[in-house]
Amino acid sequence: MRRRKLEVPRVVKPWPAEWTSRSDGHVYQPSGQQLAFHNSTARFRALVGGRGSGKTTAGAQEALRRIRMGQDGAVLNPDFENFKFSTWPEFTKWIPWEHVVEKDRHRGEADWQPFGPFALHFVTGSTVWCKGIKEPDSARGPNISWLWYDEGARDRTGAAWALAIAGVRVGENPAAWVTTTPRGLHHWLGDTFVRGQITDEVQELLDELGHEGPLYEYFQTSIHDNKANLDPLFYASMLTAYVGWMREQELEGAFVEPGGVLAERHWFEIVDAAPGDAVRVRYWDFAATEKKRKGDDPDWTVGVALARKGGTYYVEHVVRLRAAPGEVEQAVRQTTQVDGAGVQVGLEQEPGASGKSMVASYIKLLDGFPVRAFRPTGDKVTRAMPWLAQAQAGNVKLVAGPWVQIFLDEIESFPDGAHDDQVDAMSGAYGMLAGRGDGARLPGAQSKLTGRSRWSAQTTPRWRRSR
Repeated sequence: MRRRKLEVPRVVKPWPAEWTSRSDGHVYQPSGQQLAFHNSTARFRALVGGRGSGKTTAGAQEALRRIRMGQDGAVLNPDFENFKFSTWPEFTKWIPWEHVVEKDRHRGEADWQPFGPFALHFVTGSTVWCKGIKEPDSARGPNISWLWYDEGARDRTGAAWALAIAGVRVGENPAAWVTTTPRGLHHWLGDTFVRGQITDEVQELLDELGHEGPLYEYFQTSIHDNKANLDPLFYASMLTAYVGWMREQELEGAFVEPGGVLAERHWFEIVDAAPGDAVRVRYWDFAATEKKRKGDDPDWTVGVALARKGGTYYVEHVVRLRAAPGEVEQAVRQTTQVDGAGVQVGLEQEPGASGKSMVASYIKLLDGFPVRAFRPTGDKVTRAMPWLAQAQAGNVKLVAGPWVQIFLDEIESFPDGAHDDQVDAMSGAYGMLAGRGDGARLPGAQSKLTGRSRWSAQTTPRWRRSR
């Protein structure tokens, strides 16, 4: 493939006195919190923000201010893949490439990607070391004047940060800063920047040096602060993607303690029936074990029937049972027959050969019905966020039935409750209807699935087993 050559102006413009412009001409206009971050005199500072808050852009601009002064520094990310696909693409958009030495300018070309640590040299005399951290000890490096640590929350212990900042010791006003989406209150970022916890050894050293002014300082920014710089559809999609503490953390940029209530039962309106012409699916989340002894509390096998008409989702029926494999197969087969061929069946596929074998067995069992296998990715909370956000907006309704109260009990206790099997099955069903799943289409699947529900409020379900 022919490499697209980076265009460098013949007449080199002076380095901007304050902020550089993006490669597409967009001008950086810092928000109030971003500006306070830039003006901070703290040795170590953090700009903590939600998704779309412009925190990475601010980190890049702060680095470029130092580069303009000819100071050596480093751009690090605790995760190389995240550096490659997040930090570096954003940084490169703001770099004035005409001020990069000629031998390094190829790094600004569209098809260049980093595959390991590298150095970038500027005509100002500044050298910038760029890399992702594989393990804490790899954060060690040369003595530098500044350090930008992007997405610092990915450093779970703070060990890499501690080793990296040891090299920030030369030049005028050496400084290190973190730009990140926060994690829980007990994450090292919270301990360091929110509560300002430093060891007695560090405090004694600061006293000996006669250090004055703040050592640590943090600034919080949200997606709303950066709204003017965002695509309206992206902004709207983010607002509908999170609820509860996840919304506070991922959009508002707040230090919160993960856990607790994500959903409230009053979000879910109970209706008599779903529209007859809705598109319908049923997704099965299988338990690994059956209940064998009194006092056991294993997971449940759950099948959630979900319908969609327009932008509204209807949970029509939930099968929930603990049983031996043969009895589970009988329940799945019988429920599928009652649902009818107009309802697509989704099967959760666990990793490994055993997962493939079980799915293959169910495909054979459900011969004649449309079936798809799905391999869930991501954690349970992340998978549930899209449909919980829809529920908060009033777009998820429940068709009256004996399963409703048990379903709501589990939803309201998620993710801290004893069980989350109905949540997982609901996430799978929503993924099928919203096009978020990654299932493989199997023989017999239909492109358009509609049909009147057999699980309306006036119907007596064949499978009522719920406890």
